[in-house]
Amino acid sequence: MHPPHSRTLVLCILSALHAMPALAAARRGAPVHAHAAAPLPAEPVAEIPADPQQTRRELEQRVLEQPGDMRSRLALAQLLASQPDTLRSGIVQLSQLARDRTVGAEAIGSWRAALGFAGTDRSDIPLYQAYLKVRPKDTAVRVRLAEIQRGAATSPAGAPAAAAAAAPVARIAGTSAYVAPVTLAPAQDSTPQGSAFIPAPVLPATAAPNAPAMAQPARSAWMPREQQPAIADIPPRNAARGSAFASAADYPVGPVARDSDPGRAQLQSLQREIADIEAQRGRPEISAGLVVRSRQGEKGMSTLTDTELPIQLRMDLGDGTLTGHVTPVALRTGTLDTAFNSISRFGGGPVVATAQPGVSAGDQNQSGLGVGVGYEQGNLAVDIGTTPMGFRYTDVNGGVRYRLPVSEEFSLTMNLQRRAVTDSVLSFAGARDARTGQEWGGVSANGGRIDANYDRGGYGIYGYGGLARLVGHNVVDNTRAEFGAGIFFRLINQQDAKLTAGLALTGLAYDKNLGYYTYGQGGYFSPQQFVSVGIPVDWQQRTGKLSYQLKGSLGVQHVRQDAVDYFPGDAGLQAAAGTTYGAQSKTGVGYNVAAAAEYQLEPQWFVGGRLGVDNSRDYRQYLGSVYLRYAFRPYEGPQVMPVNPIRSPYGS
Repeated sequence: MHPPHSRTLVLCILSALHAMPALAAARRGAPVHAHAAAPLPAEPVAEIPADPQQTRRELEQRVLEQPGDMRSRLALAQLLASQPDTLRSGIVQLSQLARDRTVGAEAIGSWRAALGFAGTDRSDIPLYQAYLKVRPKDTAVRVRLAEIQRGAATSPAGAPAAAAAAAPVARIAGTSAYVAPVTLAPAQDSTPQGSAFIPAPVLPATAAPNAPAMAQPARSAWMPREQQPAIADIPPRNAARGSAFASAADYPVGPVARDSDPGRAQLQSLQREIADIEAQRGRPEISAGLVVRSRQGEKGMSTLTDTELPIQLRMDLGDGTLTGHVTPVALRTGTLDTAFNSISRFGGGPVVATAQPGVSAGDQNQSGLGVGVGYEQGNLAVDIGTTPMGFRYTDVNGGVRYRLPVSEEFSLTMNLQRRAVTDSVLSFAGARDARTGQEWGGVSANGGRIDANYDRGGYGIYGYGGLARLVGHNVVDNTRAEFGAGIFFRLINQQDAKLTAGLALTGLAYDKNLGYYTYGQGGYFSPQQFVSVGIPVDWQQRTGKLSYQLKGSLGVQHVRQDAVDYFPGDAGLQAAAGTTYGAQSKTGVGYNVAAAAEYQLEPQWFVGGRLGVDNSRDYRQYLGSVYLRYAFRPYEGPQVMPVNPIRSPYGS
């Protein structure tokens, strides 16, 4: 519930802001069409409070206390945009709210209207450029920007009053402006998927970060370095007395004095939040690095060293972001021992090991080149690619993800995907027994998953569930069910430092145990029961040019695996083998620890790396990476947090 005071203020400011395109049109000498504005549906236009500063303080306090209250945040942004001395602050705050599903349409409409009173000097160019990143097809705004860039735009003094008189619909008491309230056009949702607090070993999706209180804008990541203005620093030269707005001609060319605000220090967090969003969504860049993943196990079978050299491109395309990758991959598993106890558990099994004693099954190492492309716009993301070409088996992989913000606190994320199973050389690339000519492997998981997240700012809960069908070449089909739930608490939630801890429950169940390496097996972890309870902790911080993250989880896990045939898909081979892999059940400590960091060397150059160790499930895995990233335009904003190191496109 929102107090009547807040709601009437929203309606009042909204009406005033949507009159501004008409005012701006009259200021340029263009005709004002009465039919261009449709009335709001049976909502009275209320008075602007007699003391806007007091109202502002109340809204700021409400935003601080309830950061998830998007209506209050919108009201604050609209109020700032309605005052000449905070117009630019309001515009930047509206630009952030444009990404919220619940108030995005209103924010975008108010943002566009507020541009009618933005100045016509070149220092105002970033205000228009920011809007066009969200609405690139808005011809009127694009034309206006071109006029400013050519120095052809004009702002005749006194136009606001003339325009107001030309289209009177409702009078706002306490002001001299008459405004025409309009119905907002629907906004295309562009809410970014926030960086999540991700407990291990299974990662929950899209726990939206706590949105901080609104603030005056500073440098923004979407502005080219040479055009960074002090947006909030341009006060009116001769604001129209008695009016909620001033002519764009009243703004001087450059910064003069800062807007004084008792709550400014508390609210400046928006500066970095906007820069964070733009840095993660709108920084065209190319990255290249080295990613190494190593699993301990039995040479020739479960041992794995996965070395990848991903080259990844990210760039703006239309209203979204296009990504692509080219990734050379080399898989090494070592040499399988020819002793009976080892080689009898590979390929042709004990019969072949008896008939050909001491004979090698051949080299199982694999190399290839993977490619893929993806596109993300708002809450929708799609991608398609291949497993590395040159592997024994190459497959097409891809997925579709959609995030549905149901309310300010609650969201659902739906995934449909086909992904490679990368547990071993057998499951990822395929294997061949040189003694028999048998080839098998190359497993893909095909299925869907739904994640639910409820985020109250200081804490949140989440849950997820999924089903997948696992298929491979000459490998028995399998079914996987997964589920998880947890709670997290943001113990520290500052703009440059965050500490989150919680409790996570993870569960997995497979229909068949296919974790072995004889013909028909899959070579991937597939227990009939896996349950883990852990306490995940995540620390993120940035200072100067450095951003880093430390995270880990400690808990208890239980694994149960049923007995399974050596050759689950071939009754004849199984009868000849006459044996099975035994059942297993164990309970123990599960842990994982990871660290990542990135440092900005130059305005366009970044270097980073990541280290981690994980003993969850039935293996111990080590991971390390280093990379170099080049941004196509200089970046002077705060470092991205959490740090986003280069990763394997295949999930490591």
